[in-house]
Amino acid sequence: MKEVSADQVKRMMERVAQKVVESEPYLTEIDLKIGDGDHGTGMKRGFLAVQKMLLDLKVDSCEGVFRAVGTCLLDTMGGASGVLFGTVFISGIVKREERNSFQLSDFAEIFSTSLTSLKKRGKAKVGDKTMVDALEPAVLALEEGAKEGLDLIEGFQRAALSAEKGM
Repeated sequence: MKEVSADQVKRMMERVAQKVVESEPYLTEIDLKIGDGDHGTGMKRGFLAVQKMLLDLKVDSCEGVFRAVGTCLLDTMGGASGVLFGTVFISGIVKREERNSFQLSDFAEIFSTSLTSLKKRGKAKVGDKTMVDALEPAVLALEEGAKEGLDLIEGFQRAALSAEKGM
């Protein structure tokens, strides 16, 4: 699969939201080890809202899906997480022309721009035990995969493995 439509991007975001909601106990458990334990609750709240919003979303472009998800997270997640996840979904699409399909190179470009914005906003770098530890290697894998001409599934699999190693 070399590209996905805007409707497929919407379905991808539905699946992401489902996985985050299902991961609430784990997110809470790991946050209890380094913080106050509310991360899972906030993530679940934000992504439940995303699930609800996506049910009625009329898809106009791939960027429109990202914008809707980011805005929803900003409005519902609360705390630093809402701002950070909103940044990830919105900052990468700000200067892009609206498109009805994405290739791996589009995802690489969007998340690379998002990573730069996130690092600037949070002053974080790899090794600080933040989301950058997982996001940066995933972005690098997306970029490499796009240069190699990988299809979307192979590119995302490589990015997921890289993110997991970065964690």
